Parts: sequence; structure tokens; C-alpha cells
Amino acid sequence: FFKEIYSTFIRILCAFLISIISSLILGIISANFKAVRIFLKPQISFIKYAPIIAMIVLVLIWFPKEISPLVIGTVISFPIFYDNIVGSINNIDPEIKKLIKVFHINRKDSIIKLYFPALLYNLTNIASSVFGLILKTVIAGEIYSQPKYGVGSGILNEKLTLNTQGIIAWIIIIVFFSLILDLAFRIFRNKVMFWRENG
Repeated sequence: FFKEIYSTFIRILCAFLISIISSLILGIISANFKAVRIFLKPQISFIKYAPIIAMIVLVLIWFPKEISPLVIGTVISFPIFYDNIVGSINNIDPEIKKLIKVFHINRKDSIIKLYFPALLYNLTNIASSVFGLILKTVIAGEIYSQPKYGVGSGILNEKLTLNTQGIIAWIIIIVFFSLILDLAFRIFRNKVMFWRENG
């Protein structure tokens, strides 16, 4: 039981971190270079609008079953973070950007005092919902890929034995952990908002 939970949690956490780090890098580059943004637009749109089940099947063909759920969670969540990051940077008041140039505020200070707070605030607002989406897609990926350990594999085993109570038990466990993680994100977001308001 603990191996199932641990394996799934590690996949979800890795997918979340990989997605947010990669989207930060590409999002910041895209926000500053229009050519990159135009180049990435078709790929982002494809990932965003493609059916999740089709993406799962595609990933299962390309990757080993142990890491397929992780890849699925990363791919599905990436466009959400990417759009949020690009939007956060592009939506900063142009007048503020002009003031930065007029007063010759160096890049380091502008990043720390302007761009970073805007990104952090917007990302914390969507982190909980994206984490929930990753959780669902990773577990769905586990059901299809059937790794040795994972909540999805546990659900599939209960399904094969027609154990309805076992499936319901897994659902309750998933919801319980989701509520705990959601509460943790809310506490973190409130601290970030407090820091932002008093910064």
C-alpha cells in the first residue's frame, strides 16, 4: 500500500516540478522573444487541445511504462503553466516598464521586485488546480501503463477482481490526499499574498 502511494506521489511531484521549471524557462524566453513565442504556439496549441486519452496512448507508445504516467502529467500541465507565465509577464503595466527604463533600474532589481512577485503570485493561484489535474492524469496513466507500483495499478487490480469496495477505497484515499495537498497550497498562497501586499 505504501509503495503504491509513494510511487504515485513521486511521479506527481516530479511531473509538477518538471512542468513548472520547463514552462518557466520557455515562458520567460517566449515573453521576451516574439519569434520563439510564434514558433512554440502550434506545439502548445496541439498539447492543449488534444484529447487527454489520445495523449496518454501516444506517450505509452513512446516511453517505458514506469515513467509514462510522469510524462503524461508533465505534458498535460505544461501548457497551463506556460500560458500563465507568458501572460503574467506580458500583462505587467507598460507604464511600469517605462518607469524602469526612465529611472535606469537594473535588470536584477526589476526581476526581483517586479517580474518575480508577479510570476509567483499568479503561479500560486493556479498551482492547486494544476496539481489536482496532474494527480488525475498520472493515475489515469498508471491505469493504462500498469507500472509495478502505483495507485492506478492498485485500482486496475481491484477492477480485474471486480472488487468495487477496493476501487471506492482507493478513490477515498485519493480524495483525502488531494484535500491535504489543496490545504497546503492554500496556506502557501495566503503567505505569498500577505508577502505581496506588504512587500
